[in-house]
Amino acid sequence: MQHDDDYLLVNGDFSVGANVSGSSNHLTAGTVEVKGDFKQTSDITGYYCYNETGTHKTILSGNETQTVSFECYYSGRNKFENLILENTDVYFSTPIYQLKLCEDTTVTNENPIEIYDTLNTNGYAFKASGNMTAKKVQVTGNDNEINGSLNATNLLSFNSGSLKVGGACTVYVITMQHEDDYLFINGDFTVKSGYDSSVSYNHLSAGTVELKGNFYQKYSSSYVYYGYNETGTHKTILSGNEVQTVTFAAYKNGNKFNTLISENSSEEGIVFASPVTVSRLFNHKGNNFTLYNNGNGSSFVDFDRDGLNDNVDPDPTNGRTDIIDAKIETIGNQKLEKNTACTPELYIIYNGAELEKNTDYTAVFSNNTVPGTASVTVTGMGDYIGSIAKIFTIYCQHNYVCDIVAPTCTAQGYNIYTCDICGNNYKDTYVSALSHNYELSSFENNCAVFSCVRCDSIYNEPFSEHINQRDYAVLDMNGDGIVNAKDYAYILKNY
Repeated sequence: MQHDDDYLLVNGDFSVGANVSGSSNHLTAGTVEVKGDFKQTSDITGYYCYNETGTHKTILSGNETQTVSFECYYSGRNKFENLILENTDVYFSTPIYQLKLCEDTTVTNENPIEIYDTLNTNGYAFKASGNMTAKKVQVTGNDNEINGSLNATNLLSFNSGSLKVGGACTVYVITMQHEDDYLFINGDFTVKSGYDSSVSYNHLSAGTVELKGNFYQKYSSSYVYYGYNETGTHKTILSGNEVQTVTFAAYKNGNKFNTLISENSSEEGIVFASPVTVSRLFNHKGNNFTLYNNGNGSSFVDFDRDGLNDNVDPDPTNGRTDIIDAKIETIGNQKLEKNTACTPELYIIYNGAELEKNTDYTAVFSNNTVPGTASVTVTGMGDYIGSIAKIFTIYCQHNYVCDIVAPTCTAQGYNIYTCDICGNNYKDTYVSALSHNYELSSFENNCAVFSCVRCDSIYNEPFSEHINQRDYAVLDMNGDGIVNAKDYAYILKNY
């Protein structure tokens, strides 16, 4: 099927075997709609049996439970590209290679769904009633819910997305780098490792993880760095109704909280079963907590600078609001003006009200005089405390002025165009170097001295080394084809 209007409706079961031709683009457009079960029956790894690509889509629209099975799900050559579930009662009896949403999708699954490679919400809302396992989970868009447990065996990544997990959540690597990234876990949260060469140390630089159950960072091997390394504005909220346990197996290897907030008001509160580092703010809000070994080996800061580290401070924010709980509206791209720094107006909102500069906060800009990435650091004042950084982009509508650089004996000439706003420049219209034009200028210490008429370059020719040499024009003053005493006499007389 390779045309947009290709359409196959199957009122019963649909079974597809091996594509012996081996073509990878046999399903590039069109639609297959199935009312019954879907079966891919060949387990020959090298064959493309049902390999959707392009705009081809599969619709499951039955009125009863539909079963989907792939015998060769692991090769990447048998997969859905655009799966539409008009029937929410679908039973995936085998793993499927991938699930990439092309519309809001709901699955009512009593049995676990296993995805061999990637679940990509693709900006749509995904809801599953049961458990899920996937190698990679990419969350974009809001209203994503997995009411069971989630196991992301390789990567759980957010791109301005939110996800609620009704059970436990286990990940190998997690990345959250946008302010509106949000992960809610109703059960335990386990980060099983963390080191991945494709993931930087600031993989948790923005967004929020809220957790009702226990927190575990596992594996204490020496190579497990930055498994759960909060930086920037990322925060973790512990909001359980019963005791919550926090454990870092590799607490010395860059695994830490940056901002940790306790909303747990239970009698036991939070129990730290290992040393812990909180590098920005531990806002316990007066709720109970117990440190491992009376706090030996743990590290806290004095957020409000009152002389008390947060773990012993009854009120770590001194009754003020942490500025990272406010929202800095997106700063659009800024045009650079000549001899002027970019200081865009800020709109900072907290609880629906706009904060006032120099009353609620101060703002310090950096790298804001040239095109590229600039930043502003907002620091709370008055009723607000803490700081938050925001980046924005500066561009220049270049105004180029041309200068002509003449060629020299040794260097090319060219036109150079320089922007009189930002200093950016480029060159074109190259002219070859002129090369030296030497003439005899003097005779010193039995050497003929030759000077370039265009520059200050000189070189010497010892006359004695060329006596009786033929066809050496530079010292053959009378042009008779040989350097001899006549030429020497001429040079002595005239130079």
